[in-house]
Amino acid sequence: MFDVRKPYFNLDDQQVFTLLGNVEHRGVEASISGQLTRRLDIVAGGVFMRPRVTGEGVVLGRVGPKPVGQPARNLQLNLDWRPPGVGPLSLDAGVTHISQRPATRDNRVELPARTLVDLGARYTFKTDGREASLRLRVTNLFNVHGWDLRGAGAYDLIAGRVGSIALAVDF
Repeated sequence: MFDVRKPYFNLDDQQVFTLLGNVEHRGVEASISGQLTRRLDIVAGGVFMRPRVTGEGVVLGRVGPKPVGQPARNLQLNLDWRPPGVGPLSLDAGVTHISQRPATRDNRVELPARTLVDLGARYTFKTDGREASLRLRVTNLFNVHGWDLRGAGAYDLIAGRVGSIALAVDF
């Protein structure tokens, strides 16, 4: 559990980075990691919080009651499975969920919640006596479209589905 309070700085209505009030982050953070079975590992975690802005700016309506970019929920699940009879192959999956979050100082714009899924595979082997790993990965498997927040009112596109192949060799 946590209760963090600090000054809240962001862009004001003149686009000047300044003190806008105070911010409170109250909530719970939890995680778990380890082996679910001999062949299946998990890393999972989540933050559930109630972020709030207080101060004169909120009272006067110049600042929204929620801080820019702070979701109420941020959840992550990663699994790694080593199928039997395939030796040095492992398959992995990751799911990330972020709840809706304010995108502007006055809270008039919010980015919607999103859930992204990633899948991958890793094959380890030796080449010329050196450890090597071949990694295949697809991020944003379902090609979710939307926006990432770069700052109050500043946006970037979420990368669509991306496939990658990487070979790493120890020297």
